[in-house]
Amino acid sequence: MGFDLRDLQGASLEWLLDLQVGEDVLRLAERPLDAPTGPQGALEAYRAGLDFAGQVADSVDPFADTPSSRRVDLTVFLPDDLDPASLVERGFDFSAARGVLWLWSPLTGTLEAVVSGVVRDVEYGQTGEPLTFSLEEVQEDDSARFPPADARVTKTSWPNATEKALGERYPWVIGEAGGGGSYPGPALFVDSTTDVLLVAGHAVAATAVWVVNDSDSTTASIAIAQARDGFGRLVSVVDLTGSGVTVATDADYFVSWGSGGGGLQHEDGSLLVGAGDVLEWMLGHSSLRLDRGRTAAASVFLNTFRVDTIISASPDARFAPWDWIVDHLLPILPVTVRSSSDGFAPVVWRFDATADMAVAHLEVSPSPRAALRSAVSFSPRDSVANELTLHFAQDPRADAYRKRAVLTGDTITAETDPDASLNLYCVASRSRYRDPYGQPETVPMEESTEVVWSDATAAAVLAWWAQRYALQARLVGYTADLELVGSLEPGDVVTVTHPALSWTSKVFLVEEVVRTTALGVDIDLRAVEDLAQTRKAAP
Repeated sequence: MGFDLRDLQGASLEWLLDLQVGEDVLRLAERPLDAPTGPQGALEAYRAGLDFAGQVADSVDPFADTPSSRRVDLTVFLPDDLDPASLVERGFDFSAARGVLWLWSPLTGTLEAVVSGVVRDVEYGQTGEPLTFSLEEVQEDDSARFPPADARVTKTSWPNATEKALGERYPWVIGEAGGGGSYPGPALFVDSTTDVLLVAGHAVAATAVWVVNDSDSTTASIAIAQARDGFGRLVSVVDLTGSGVTVATDADYFVSWGSGGGGLQHEDGSLLVGAGDVLEWMLGHSSLRLDRGRTAAASVFLNTFRVDTIISASPDARFAPWDWIVDHLLPILPVTVRSSSDGFAPVVWRFDATADMAVAHLEVSPSPRAALRSAVSFSPRDSVANELTLHFAQDPRADAYRKRAVLTGDTITAETDPDASLNLYCVASRSRYRDPYGQPETVPMEESTEVVWSDATAAAVLAWWAQRYALQARLVGYTADLELVGSLEPGDVVTVTHPALSWTSKVFLVEEVVRTTALGVDIDLRAVEDLAQTRKAAP
C-alpha cells in the first residue's frame, strides 16, 4: 500500500529490515520498536542495528524492454548476542538470505515494501564490526512456456491426423487478423477420415471463417464447430466436406479471421482484442508475479490499442510469454513494465498528457516547497526521428505486410505518398533540425509489427511515436516536500509552475522518485511538449 498525506505529515517515517534464511527471520530497525509486519498486521519486534540514512530510487526507463528493478546498499551493526560470525557458524547464512526493506508510518501504520529481493555481496568481520550487503530486486526469468505442451497434433490428440499436420502446435487467435484476400492463420488437417481442419486451439467468437487451399486457391466461408481433442482440450474446427475447397491431405490450408467475429473471448463473451487485456492475458500464462491492480488500471488506456494476430509456434520453438510481450507488445505501446515487491505491472507513459490529468502540482516560488535540483537538459539528439513508417497487417502466407502507414513533416511526401500524413510534431522537428546545408532534415524511422491489422491502431502507434521521437525532451530534477510528492510513482503526470523557467502549470511525466525518511524527496521529470501552445506563444 502506498503512502498518502496522513502518512507523510506529523511524524517521521521508519526504515525496517527483515532478513530471512530458511524459516528464521532477523528483524532490524534504527531503534527498538514494534511494527505491524506480521500476518494480518500482527506486531513484530525489531531490534536496533540498521544503519541506513540513504535513499531508494523508484525509477523506470520509459523506453526499456526489461522490467525495472531496485538495489540498495545496507549496513547493519548487530548486538553482541547476534554477532554475524557466530550467526553464520550456527547456520544463518546471510549470503542465502532474502530480505524486505520496509518504509513504515508510525502515525497510520501504513507499510510499503520499498525493496524486496535477495541479499548480495555480503561482507562481515569480527565482533563489533558491521555487516554490509546489498538488497536487490530480482528480475525474474519467465520459466513458463507457451503454447501449452499438449496443445499440438499427435497420434493421441488426433489419431487420424495427416503426416503433414503431426507435430504442429495449435494456433492461438487474437482479434480478427486477415481480410482483403489475406489468410494469415494456419489450419491443420487433423482428421483425414472426416476432412476436418483445426483452426484454433481454443473456443472462438467467430461462427465462420474463410478457408483457402494454398495449392489451388479454392476458397469458401465455412462454419466453425467446437470439438475436443484426445486430451479433452476444447478447440475450433471446420469441415471441408461439401465446402467447395479442394480436399488434399498434402496441401497447406490457411484461414482469414478478418470478418467472422474473431478469436479469443472474455468470460462475458466479448472479444479479447484490447492491447491491455492481451498483455494481462499473456502475463497470466507466464511464471512472473503479476500486480493485478496496477495492471488493470493500465489496461484502461492500453485497450485503446487493438491487437489482431495469430500466435503460431513452430513444433520445436515454444516461447516464454514475457519474450512474446517484449517482441510484439512493448514496441507498439507507450508502456514499460515495472518489477516491484507487488509483482510485475505495466507503467503507461502518457506523452499526450494534459494538465487536467495531473495528480500533483509543484509551485516554485521565492519560498519554495519545491526547489530546482538539476539544470534543465535535453534527451539525446541521436534518438530524433521525424518520418515514421509502420508496416503492419502481416500475412505469413504471402510473406508480406499488407499495409503501411507513414507520418511525415514533409509536405511533398504527404502529397505524393498515399500512405503518408502530415504530423504537427514531425513538421516542427523537420523545421528545427537542419542538415549540413541548412535545409530541413528528414530523419526516417521504419518498423514493422505482426500484431496490428487495424488502421486506427497503426495511426495511434505512429501518433505516440511522433510525440516520443520527433523532438528532444526536456529533463529536469526537483527536490520537493514529502507531502507533495511522496506518493508519486513513475509514469504519473504532474504540473510545474516555475516563473524563473517561464513555466506555468507545465505538464511533466515522473521518471524517478527517490524515497527517504527525510522531509524532502528528489524527483526527475520529463516534459510533455504541447506544440499547439508553443506555436501560439512564439513571436
